[in-house]
Amino acid sequence: MIQVKPTNRLAEILKAHGWTQRILASQTGLSESYINRIKNHRVESPTVATASIIARALRVTIEEIFPYEAGGRRG
Repeated sequence: MIQVKPTNRLAEILKAHGWTQRILASQTGLSESYINRIKNHRVESPTVATASIIARALRVTIEEIFPYEAGGRRG
């Protein structure tokens, strides 16, 4: 079994768009503190609905923000 390691590129994409967490919060209806937790990897795996809301606001795909990297461990 291959483990999947969740990660996100939210900080990088926000910077590329010139957006702050506050702007993203206002565009998505999500709280600024929740966006901060996602950005700083304190939310391991946001729901698909949340990921979709963020991706739509930033006009990118979910996979661009939340790519998955296969871990090297097998079970």
